[in-house]
Amino acid sequence: MYARNTNRKIYYVDETHIKDCLDEGHKVTPTVPRKDLIIIHIGSETGFLEQGLLIFESEQTGNCHEGMNSDVFEDWFRSVLPYTELDAVIVMDNTTYHNRQLEKPSSPWGKSEIVENIKCKKENDHKYAVDEMAAVRGITVLRLPPYHNELNPMELIWTKIKNGVSEENTTFNLENLKLLVKKQINRISAKTWSECVVHVQNEEQRLWDLAIVNDALVDPVVTTESHPCNNGSDR
Repeated sequence: MYARNTNRKIYYVDETHIKDCLDEGHKVTPTVPRKDLIIIHIGSETGFLEQGLLIFESEQTGNCHEGMNSDVFEDWFRSVLPYTELDAVIVMDNTTYHNRQLEKPSSPWGKSEIVENIKCKKENDHKYAVDEMAAVRGITVLRLPPYHNELNPMELIWTKIKNGVSEENTTFNLENLKLLVKKQINRISAKTWSECVVHVQNEEQRLWDLAIVNDALVDPVVTTESHPCNNGSDR
């Protein structure tokens, strides 16, 4: 990652969900609606950002991304930015609610608004709401390539947290589950964070080396056939 060579602070953002029932042997009464806890957090190689935790309940969907939207994410992002270092880098994945573009109409536009938007379209292409928020503090938002969540150390940390919650979850009560999540988050040390970041750095290098090897294995395309306009014939 280019940012590692600039000595800028690198933060990682991610979301996950935890079911109200983590034990496969626990039976839930069908008449009782099941819930998910949606968890958002941000951290760096020195640990979680203390002010960065957001936990809220969502109807269980089996996918944390279905319980989230850009409004929730952007409100959270705006609230944690003041606690981040200036001129930092924030890494996140490419999910839809991280990528809300600016200048998207919330209601039908009239003719004059459409004309004005066309004039400004080139300037506003690919401007995202969270990027603009971050830019105020000199922060760069860096999005991971699709299907490469292994490049976010929080994936490893979520696994540790979920394993810890699963081991201690004996009540299968949503409020108690929130307490267990916070307890496990507090157990994640700066050393653990640093180890997970190093693991990601090794993955980055592995993928980089693989890309170089693949490029070297691609034979150059050499065209030997004469172009019909340069074959010396007169027509």
